[in-house]
Amino acid sequence: MRPNSLQAPLVLCAVLALAACGGGGGSPSSGAPVQPAATTSFGVVSKAAGSSTVTVNGVAFATNGSTIVRIDDNPKGVDDLRSGMVVKLRGRDDGTGRTAERIEVENEVRGNVTAVDAAASPQTFTVGGLRVLVDNATVYANLNPLAFAGIAVGGYVEVHGIRDAAGNLRATRVEGQVRDNANPADELKGVVGALDTNANTFTLGAVTVNYGTASFSPAGATEAALANGIVVEVHGAFNAAGTVFTATRVDIEDLEDDNGGLRPRDGERNETEGFVANLSIAAGGTSGTFTLNGRTVSFSASTQFRGGSVTDLANNVRVEVDGAISGSTLVAREIRFEQARVLLTTQASAVDPTNRVLTLFGRSVRVNDLTDVRTPLTAIIPNATRVEVRAFIDSTGAIVAERIEASNSGGPRDIVQAVVSAADPAARTVTLLGITAFVNAASFRDVNDQPISEAQFFAAITPNRTTVKVKGASFNVTSLGAEEAEIEN
Repeated sequence: MRPNSLQAPLVLCAVLALAACGGGGGSPSSGAPVQPAATTSFGVVSKAAGSSTVTVNGVAFATNGSTIVRIDDNPKGVDDLRSGMVVKLRGRDDGTGRTAERIEVENEVRGNVTAVDAAASPQTFTVGGLRVLVDNATVYANLNPLAFAGIAVGGYVEVHGIRDAAGNLRATRVEGQVRDNANPADELKGVVGALDTNANTFTLGAVTVNYGTASFSPAGATEAALANGIVVEVHGAFNAAGTVFTATRVDIEDLEDDNGGLRPRDGERNETEGFVANLSIAAGGTSGTFTLNGRTVSFSASTQFRGGSVTDLANNVRVEVDGAISGSTLVAREIRFEQARVLLTTQASAVDPTNRVLTLFGRSVRVNDLTDVRTPLTAIIPNATRVEVRAFIDSTGAIVAERIEASNSGGPRDIVQAVVSAADPAARTVTLLGITAFVNAASFRDVNDQPISEAQFFAAITPNRTTVKVKGASFNVTSLGAEEAEIEN
């Protein structure tokens, strides 16, 4: 298994703020108390009604009377936070738990719905030129019904979510709004492009923003702070088509984060979720870089992977990264896949092009509009065509394909790669996706592709956490005789 440490000792010291980095023990030799380490997060909130605990990126933060909460730049309370909201958070970790000091809610768009496509898979709608995609984890509020069916053209909504590599907004929360004195302004966030200071315009995706009469925030900011490539949030009004936005205020996000202490500082621990973009993997396949919400992330052989392996990294895959800031780069200690990754290679036993479903190892695999279909389903012959499917498991347990292609990868051997649900050293079996792999005749390799013993293989497995790849021959749809078994994370 890979070591659970940051890449650079100096960065680790800064993240943990422990004098123990220079030697053993949990407290400095002077006897002075250890100061809680600063930490920043960007991600989706999960919060039970009435609870004072806020969970971001799967990490629980306690709150107290000193915790500052801001929504739409207005002071609010912890009780105003809702599941599905996206936030920036600054807190402290004292080694026994985390406490939130400041939480800023970051919605992406507010405006009238201009288009709805209920037949798309996943379903989509458009607000202000921004294409919004929903899934079975999207939270709906103040809609009737509380579902995608409650979204209609002309409806006024606020959407929280995370942009994918194609610029689509993957909605985590869709909330119906009322346009009144309390909510007078449309909003849109994005990356500035085509800045024209003579015409007082720039673009945010497909929307042209006119800022000629706008003020700038935070206090002291001016037009001089605008530049192509920076992130801004504009307040004002869309035109009827949602293609032009007349701004009354332009928020410079980096400057606001500096004022609020929300921008990650050098050496601090940072946890961020988003969609991989600009992936570059170095020769050897264990290190590289990608961007996540505009920030460069670096990973190496010491980076731990959860819910998948380095081979599962691809553009537009959703991940959470836990690491430390070094300059402008987030150095990844751990990369967690938001949805458990799956690799299946075998002959398809059934294909349904109409409903876009194929069957591998007795499991139904769904295909949607986002799937990279390199071999058309109509060209896949049941019980004849060998197919490689890279997929994820959604929140309902369904297997959703991200890429499908005819493949002879691994030769005639079948391949299953997934998170292990059970391991039995005595029976010499591991279970993945309900498939029992018998490893009594297998060779074994560790995460670095080095030979290991059978005992070392089983010792490295933590059920429901460790990803394993097995190659061999299927006995039937529920069992496989493994010739090779490899730890993947």
